[in-house]
This record gives sequence, C-alpha cells and structure tokens, in this order.
Amino acid sequence: MLRAEVSIAPPAHLGPPQADPCPSLVRPRSKLAVYHAGRMWIENRMRRGRFPGCWLSALVALLACRGNPRPVASSNAASPVAAPTTPSAARPTDDDLVGVWKAKRRFGPDARGPLTLRREREGWTADFLGRLRPVHPERAELAFELPGGEGSFRGRLAADRQRVVGHWTPVPSVIHGVRFAVPVVLEADGADRWRGQVVPLDDAFTLYLVTAPRPDGTLGAFLRNPERNIGVRYDVDHLVRDGAAVRLVGRLGRSGAERTLLTGSYDAGSATLSIAFPERGGTYDFHREDEHSELYPHGKHPDRYVHQPPPALGDGWRTGTLDEVGISRTGIEAFIQRLLDMPIETVHTPEVDGVLVARHGKLVVEEYFHGESREPPPRHAIGGQEPDRDDRRRGDRGGRTAGAGDAGLRDDDRRAGSGRPRIRASGR
Repeated sequence: MLRAEVSIAPPAHLGPPQADPCPSLVRPRSKLAVYHAGRMWIENRMRRGRFPGCWLSALVALLACRGNPRPVASSNAASPVAAPTTPSAARPTDDDLVGVWKAKRRFGPDARGPLTLRREREGWTADFLGRLRPVHPERAELAFELPGGEGSFRGRLAADRQRVVGHWTPVPSVIHGVRFAVPVVLEADGADRWRGQVVPLDDAFTLYLVTAPRPDGTLGAFLRNPERNIGVRYDVDHLVRDGAAVRLVGRLGRSGAERTLLTGSYDAGSATLSIAFPERGGTYDFHREDEHSELYPHGKHPDRYVHQPPPALGDGWRTGTLDEVGISRTGIEAFIQRLLDMPIETVHTPEVDGVLVARHGKLVVEEYFHGESREPPPRHAIGGQEPDRDDRRRGDRGGRTAGAGDAGLRDDDRRAGSGRPRIRASGR
C-alpha cells in the first residue's frame, strides 16, 4: 500500500511556530502556514501533472484546517484554557419549570353548618356542631360563643317571631388578619324553634406562578393572586434554580435593588414546586396547570365569542336582547373577544372577572371569566376562590362589575337565589 506523509514549512512572514490545533494527517507548526504554503505546493504539483492519489489525503487535511477544529490539549500547557461562557451557558433555562403553576391553601374556618335555636322553659339553647350550647339573652339579643374563640353568634328575634336575624363571627382570617362577620337568618321551624345555616367566609388563598424562557437564558417569572393581588407587592422578575433549590428574584414593591424575594424547592419526581410565603400561612405547593387554567379568562385558546342573551331566572331581573335596547351586537362581541384574547404576560395585565350590561331596565349582557359564575358559591373572604374546579364561584371582587346604560351594577348587593347584582338607580 502506498503511504506518504507531508511536512510543509511555513513561510517566515507567518511568525514563529505554534502548536497545531488541527488533528489531521498534516502536522504543521501553524494552521495558517499549512493552508497557504500547502495550497501553493499542491497547485504547483498539479500544474506539472504530478499529483499522485496519496496527496489527496494531504489536500483534504489542509482544507479541513480552514474550519474551527476542536482544540486538543497540549502536553506542555501550563494551565487549561477555560471555554468562553455565555448567558445561556452560565444560567441554563430549566424546561421542567416553564409554564403556568397554581397553588391554593385553605385555612377554614371549620365551624359551619346547620344552627337551630330553641326556646324552652329553662331558657334558650343552640344546637350547633352536634352539641347543645347555652344561649345568653343580652338586652334583647341572643348570643352564644364556642370555646377557644372559634366563633360566636348574636341575633334578634323578629317582632312577628318568624325568624331570628343575626351575624356569625368566626376566628380571625389567617390570610387577612381580621374577623369577617357574616349574616345568618334562622327561619321558624315549628313551635319555639328556628333553623338556618352558618356559612362563614372561606379563608383561602390562590397563587399562580407564570414562567417563560428569555433570550438571555434566564427564566422570567411573575406571580398573580386573585384574592389580594400580592403579585404587585412581590414584583418577581425571574426564577433561579440551583439543583433542587429555587429562588424568586425581583424587587419588593417595585423599588430598591433586585434581590431574592421568596425561596423554595422543586421535586422533579412529583413535579411539585414548593414556595414559602411566611406572611400568608406557610408553604404553598404549586402544580402545573394546563391550557384550561382559570388564570386565563376562558382558557388559553378560547373559542370565538358569540353573544347570547342572559337567561330569565325569576330573580328580579328583566332580560332582553341587544337589539331591543339599541346596543351594537358587533361592538359587544368585539369587546368581549378582546377580553378573551388578552395575553397574560405580566402581573399588571388587567383581570376582568365579569361584565354585566343593563339598559332600559333590562339585563342584556352577562359574561363571567376566570372561573366566575352567576351561581352563589359558599361565601368567600374578599371575593375568595372556589373550593374546587367543580364548585365554581361567581364574580365578586369588591364590586368590580362593569355597568352601562341606565344602571350601575354592584356585585356586593345580590338578590337571594341568584349571584346577579341588584340594580342601583343612576337617575337617568
């Protein structure tokens, strides 16, 4: 077999000899020298017709040296050369954490359920939570309290003796730090007996964590919270993962230097992201949401909106069509579609939970978003959150309901049997 090796001395103007980084048949002292000198030598041989096949290997090796070959370690190198770093190499994006995450915690209160007051010869008693409790008349009021401050009731017997009207005051809210009294109405249920339900505000807290990769290699992030909107206070900018440990980095209150705001961990086995919120009841376990998440008005990919008149429910509202009251159907559909298509990209993206429009005394638009519903749910503190996806909540966020035409709409003043708000006259 014919075998040949080529050794080409570089021209003097290319400088002193250097280590060859190009692994090939050619072992020159400089890659640049090989290319220029070797090409000239081979072209000269070709012009003379002297180009045996063995030199083809040398030509291929020379051409290979024109690229960016893999560096080889030098046996006499004093120290290794560090590879250049880029933002993506220094701070890799973890695809496991990209997406929408949801966490929810509930803190009771547990004291709830049917309450029966009885008036007997010996006095008043309350049947609540499976026990009879003494009721103390206090200046025309009926009152009792649970041990340990778990809750208390105060009410009055109506003049017609057909009902007892009062309030239930539960334990202080873990989330909000105060007590929320709720109305209780006990209806007559036989001789000297009145019965009703104690339904305190659910002490619940919901958090959404939204993460997405950025061009610089960081993992952008922000928090949304339907109940208190604390995502604005915790102005999270990005998430940093170091093994199982995670940090949410940003500026507290949108001021000051960037710093670690919250810490936690990620369990890859259960796909659980746990973040500690000491001021909000402890650690919250986040789980990944799908495209139907209630973070979005009607899911991430909503259907095209087609307006339908609100149903008549016999709750005191007259309903009608847009044509009957002179409102553009095209305009309403475009408006609602814009709400549905609004991208949830930052904590500052507006969140509209419901739109109700009434004109000429008729309710003509009734739409709810983010899992809201007209059906009255179990009561929730400050608007609250649904107990689960199957027991959906109505729109009730401190009266943030859109109104148009002849009436302003309030969703903290509702008729019995419906989550719809009452009409408040506007004078027009």
